[in-house]
Amino acid sequence: MSIIGTRRWGKTYYFYDVMKKLIQQGKEKNELLYVNFEDERILPFDVKDFDSLPEAYFELFPENKKKRPSISFWMKSRMLEIGRSQ
Repeated sequence: MSIIGTRRWGKTYYFYDVMKKLIQQGKEKNELLYVNFEDERILPFDVKDFDSLPEAYFELFPENKKKRPSISFWMKSRMLEIGRSQ
């Protein structure tokens, strides 16, 4: 799932709400993968790096290899504002 929008419109909290509801419906917290593309620990992130996300997830949670994780990707609007000063 991805959401694109302007700053301060509640995108992050929408994802938190979706994840909270999934947990209430029985999903385990470690079955959810939340990626913040502005997290400095994963920068610089390139398109080819998408392949490493499932590998890193299953390295952390090998017991979930037989399950299909619910995956959430989040990209803040400022990453889309190419050419504008930050």
